[in-house]
Amino acid sequence: MISLVGRNAYRSGGFYDEPTRLDAFLELKSRAVRTALPHVDYSRPSGVLGPAGAPDYADKMRDWYRQLDKTFHTAAPVVSCELRDAVICNQIVYIDDGDGLLPIYESFRNSDSLHISLAETSRLERATNLPEGLCCYLGSVGYGNYGHWLVDDLSRAPIAGRAAREPLTWIVPLHAPDLDRAKALSLERLFGAPQNIVFVASDQPVRAHRLLYVSPTSYHPMVKSAAALQDLRRALIDPQSKAKRRLFIRRSAGAMCRRLLNIDAVEEALRPSGFECLDPGLLTFDEQVKAFSEAEIVVGVMGAAMANTLFCPDDVKLLYLTTEEFGDPFFWDLAAILGQDYRCLYGLRQESDLPIHFSDFRVDSSAVLEHVQELLAQRSRRAGRGWRQLFAKWGDVR
Repeated sequence: MISLVGRNAYRSGGFYDEPTRLDAFLELKSRAVRTALPHVDYSRPSGVLGPAGAPDYADKMRDWYRQLDKTFHTAAPVVSCELRDAVICNQIVYIDDGDGLLPIYESFRNSDSLHISLAETSRLERATNLPEGLCCYLGSVGYGNYGHWLVDDLSRAPIAGRAAREPLTWIVPLHAPDLDRAKALSLERLFGAPQNIVFVASDQPVRAHRLLYVSPTSYHPMVKSAAALQDLRRALIDPQSKAKRRLFIRRSAGAMCRRLLNIDAVEEALRPSGFECLDPGLLTFDEQVKAFSEAEIVVGVMGAAMANTLFCPDDVKLLYLTTEEFGDPFFWDLAAILGQDYRCLYGLRQESDLPIHFSDFRVDSSAVLEHVQELLAQRSRRAGRGWRQLFAKWGDVR
């Protein structure tokens, strides 16, 4: 397995697989690797967590987040490199650097291997050729999820754009029409013009004669590059946006899991406080960026649409609603990286055969309103400056 970041860089932090794997890594010999973003250490508060059942439930969740913060606290460096005759299959990138086709470690880390597997060499050798010119692959194991597109994939595009000295062809895994359209529109907004995009079936091997590869800006679900996300925010958010809207974010109408069963009661409780009820799945990408960038407070069911909090102001107030026993550090870490206050109210789940994190649930609408009133009072007092002291210097990326 070939590592582009390299053993020495990982020994400084950001490596979360078995330490013995480091010594087995091969270093890239044929091409120059450039460091786009350095590694960075940061810490995160556990946030404010609301109870769901047992009296000590929130305390147990808080302790779990504290332990995660102690263990996963360094974002690895982000590097870029132009590779020759690279093959992509199932979100894994392979190259032949003189030892046959080998996977790039950064596309097949332990957290990735839970969802994808290596392809046989004979299959890779029959890969379909991509268009000539410089290509850049934007894909990961979460390619079918809007939130992971924003945080894990789109966040690498500005880095690729700066590294390229010629027009890029973006290689993006094919998923579903609505999500693929959002991906195309987000790249268009990012670069100010329609982009040349080739959507490819994720399980079909393709070969790029010249591939600009940008290593991951995150280690799912609990580590992200602050510099990469802030860079993306600067490129997408209108600096004249005013934080004035109060948003309640619904799960998409077609959602089959983690549904808020008493959503109507929660909406009724929030409306007198000036909340708009939005289903981001019904909005264009530009409309989603605009709505969230203008929010002073966001209440929403934990799910992909809430990744739009990436576009919220630093001093936004956030209240996530989710099912009990669903500890999801993705949003906790995202809020910390952006300097936003994080709260989560856990509801009682409905018994079913589904995994816990997919369970439908109910929350006490009066408890939601109580949290909201407290958050709005904090905002009106301009209390609490968020978590800006969180991360050490990560540099200003232009």
